[in-house]
Amino acid sequence: MPWLSGGRRRRRQQQQQQQAAAVMGQGMGQSPVGTGGGGGGPRGRESSELPLPAGWEEARDYDGRVFYIDHNTRQTSWIDPRDR
Repeated sequence: MPWLSGGRRRRRQQQQQQQAAAVMGQGMGQSPVGTGGGGGGPRGRESSELPLPAGWEEARDYDGRVFYIDHNTRQTSWIDPRDR
């Protein structure tokens, strides 16, 4: 992938390695670990159970990181509005 910068290329390779490890782990009856993007942790699971506030949208950037769009104010945020 010559069009990707060095940092993106490394992240892409790490993601592919994690996905391959997760697939191999699932075949052996293990659950995948760390396949999510960008530090979701336990907070990500709890927040995803709640709906986003009116006018908000969840999206992903080119690297797969989750960010949030507030269509009411036309602003974006890395912070989940459900955690505020």
